Amino acid sequence: MDTKAPITLAKSLSPVHVGALALGCIVGWIGFVAPGAEYLPEAGPGGTLLAIAVAALAMMVFAANYGYMVQRLPVAGGEFAFARSAFGGTHAFVCVWFLGLAYLCPVALNATAIGFVARTLFHDTLMVGPHWTIAGYEVYLPPLALSVGAIAFVAALCARGVRDTGVFQTVLALALCGGAAVVAGALALQPSVWAAADPALHPAAEGGRSLLPGFFMVLSVAPCLFVGFDTVPQSAEEFAFRPRLARRIMVGAILAGAALYAALALVAASAPPPDAGDPEKGIQAFPVFHAAWRLLGGTGVAFLSYAALAAALTGLVGFFTAASRLLWAMARAGVLSPWLGRVSAEHRTPVNAILFVAAVSMAAPLFGRNALGWLSDLCSLGAAIAYGYTSAAAFRFARREGRRGVQATGAAGVALAAVFALLLVVPLPGLNCAMKPHSWAILAVWAALGGLLRLARRGGGAAAAAEPGFDEGGRVS
Repeated sequence: MDTKAPITLAKSLSPVHVGALALGCIVGWIGFVAPGAEYLPEAGPGGTLLAIAVAALAMMVFAANYGYMVQRLPVAGGEFAFARSAFGGTHAFVCVWFLGLAYLCPVALNATAIGFVARTLFHDTLMVGPHWTIAGYEVYLPPLALSVGAIAFVAALCARGVRDTGVFQTVLALALCGGAAVVAGALALQPSVWAAADPALHPAAEGGRSLLPGFFMVLSVAPCLFVGFDTVPQSAEEFAFRPRLARRIMVGAILAGAALYAALALVAASAPPPDAGDPEKGIQAFPVFHAAWRLLGGTGVAFLSYAALAAALTGLVGFFTAASRLLWAMARAGVLSPWLGRVSAEHRTPVNAILFVAAVSMAAPLFGRNALGWLSDLCSLGAAIAYGYTSAAAFRFARREGRRGVQATGAAGVALAAVFALLLVVPLPGLNCAMKPHSWAILAVWAALGGLLRLARRGGGAAAAAEPGFDEGGRVS
């Protein structure tokens, strides 16, 4: 292999495309179901909105650290390059192995959401033929085929190049924002619908019940809610603009995502359905969709359904892009199989890494929605670990340069990442934040696989392919 020049990707992403990729990752299908199903019953509108606001502020601290590191290392791989330049190969592998959970879990969740939305919209039509049950959820072939087909389509799109992907993602992000804005605007013009709100979604009214446990429950999954802004560094090598704009793009995506989460939570709290969660009632059994029906009738459900499908597709496209670049960067460094480092000669995309993500993702819909629900905690933990490593790297390099502002955000980022991780791994009295047994089991298997892979690559004496090097200060050399 020729190692004289590094293997690189095509530089064709505009700031708009990168912003759409980030926002599409942040607000996936979870934004349309989690508020009414999980957050509002525990934290109420006030606690939910406060947790979203606090989480957004924390993410902006992380974004400051990411922005600093992107300027130093504008290469594909993001956290892998950051951790490797600051702490070495072992720490880099640990960082990205757990970050892989944060990227692959949303791919699986958004892929199954496409079939799930279709089956709730066309219940009798699609729930036919052979099926099986996992964790109480019946998996039918027609919705499964839709999910797998969506994965195949997104894989083919990503393989064609980031320019086509960026344009497609931008259109979907506009559809997502537009559909949510129509329904939220209808709520603003019809405040009387709040009179029908179910007290179950306003627990503060139930005998002075404390919202603190619910607030921390929502806050604990903040890394999962906002994972996606950090996909910006994964595509840094494909920026057709100056890397210093990355921080502004990430902050803008975080603020837009927080606004969308808040709007959907308020819509869900305004008019919850009497049969929440009943699959026989179709998509209107979900609070946010029932509220859309109360506000605008069938038109409101249609707008929000299109927005939800756009959200699921944007999540697929964004995390496909990020996960494939992360795998490709690791292969280029010799950490993973060289097969994953192949770049298409025609489109200059990491085609084999894309195929690998597609293959793994296509297996996920076979297990149904309920089983995949175990992955949300793992997504939050993986993201928190990556945020912590990036913040620690920013602190280390900023201290060398005497940049006190970045040292402060770096230290704050490490502390915040530790808080998010502790909420998930330590069962705190009175709080319901800690990961469930199923999540711990999956985490143990994932960690064991990572350990075996690391040992195998070391034992095989894998050599790094040509890649951008780093000088003593961590800059690209």
